[in-house]
Amino acid sequence: NLAFGYLLSYDLGYGGGLNSDWLGVVSAFQKQVVARYAGERLTDYTWLAANATISDFEHTTVIRNWDDNNAYATGGYVLPPEGVLVQRDDGSLIAGIFTSYNGAPLSSGDHYLIEERGANKIIVRQPMGADTSLKLTRLPGWDNTTRLSAWAYRRDGYLIGAMPVTVSGDQLTFTYRAKMANQVVAYYRIATALQTYLPQIVRQ
Repeated sequence: NLAFGYLLSYDLGYGGGLNSDWLGVVSAFQKQVVARYAGERLTDYTWLAANATISDFEHTTVIRNWDDNNAYATGGYVLPPEGVLVQRDDGSLIAGIFTSYNGAPLSSGDHYLIEERGANKIIVRQPMGADTSLKLTRLPGWDNTTRLSAWAYRRDGYLIGAMPVTVSGDQLTFTYRAKMANQVVAYYRIATALQTYLPQIVRQ
């Protein structure tokens, strides 16, 4: 579906009901990924020799690994068998199914990741996959002196806590954990302390 720009769906009866992890995967990818290029024209479609394809949409590129047995490496990412990589042309979105991300191996198993990049924050979601160290490229406005944290949020936007972020060169690293303080983490927001707390202070 991602390779051809189709919308996603989930069958409550056959998909495992409301408690299945797949419902979270479909929900996150439909809202945060597919919605970004729904309606864009498919301008080119290329079949690569390594049993992978490239779908070029107006502002989005999707690389799909159709191989059932072998991984496919592209641009610092390793896609497992039947993995996929979705990228917006402006760099605002990187998403898909990975075993290695941004040049760094992930923990064992497949990782369903969604990285949204803004002017002063990065939001990362992992609706399916084991806890893992995750390496990202820092934003242009950040340097080695910028104090960053990975702030964990619940689905309702409640701030749970923070994970430390290590900055080295143009890379930053933090550990994505599915739970913090016995609460399920919906996403991490990488930002400075001021960027995180200022909106809360203003609302109060």
